[in-house]
Amino acid sequence: MTVANLRNDSLSGTSVFIQNKESDYYLVATAHIARTMDRNVLVVMQGADQLLQFKITEFANPVVWVYHPTMDLAVLKLNPKALFFNKYLLNRFIPLASVDSTRRPLPQDSLLTIMGFQPGSRSPGFFPPLAYTSIPTSEKIILDDPEKALPSNVVILEKPSVSGYNGGPVFLLEETDPSQDAPAASTPLRMVGFIQGKIKDNAERSFLMMIPSVYLWDLLK
Repeated sequence: MTVANLRNDSLSGTSVFIQNKESDYYLVATAHIARTMDRNVLVVMQGADQLLQFKITEFANPVVWVYHPTMDLAVLKLNPKALFFNKYLLNRFIPLASVDSTRRPLPQDSLLTIMGFQPGSRSPGFFPPLAYTSIPTSEKIILDDPEKALPSNVVILEKPSVSGYNGGPVFLLEETDPSQDAPAASTPLRMVGFIQGKIKDNAERSFLMMIPSVYLWDLLK
């Protein structure tokens, strides 16, 4: 499973494992979640037949998050011991080549899948990661980030019920051909963004905000 749950006593968020080059491994999360996580934060992830939990220092020591200058995105470079990596992390990482690096907008009939952990993941028993589908309702728009006082380029998605999925990866499952009634053949797996949170419009309708994945490339150049 390529996602993990970051959690402390008061907050929970989703993160995703990314591999850049042959031996550069990262955990990617939203910056507002990463800033709340100290050395004692737990990382919860799906094992073969159970959910596993470890202190974040098993993955990276020291714990040094690198933050995007304008977007709500952060990466943690991992340096686990070889035994821990081979036992628990092997084959979990999404290659950076599968992360969309373009700035082209998503077609509004794109079928997207979001992976993440529900808020209940903080409770004993540890809920496994779940997946939801959604579609874009906008191209990139610019929003003011009250925490940074900087504009934030996001894409608005449907399915506001996906609560607690901050940092969760968004995958494009298939693209449709506008000249055909049926979907075109499925495309290779492509990650197109990360969930930032929810937003309401003037009519109090809730939507999801997605950070386009192109901004991850800024951090991993």
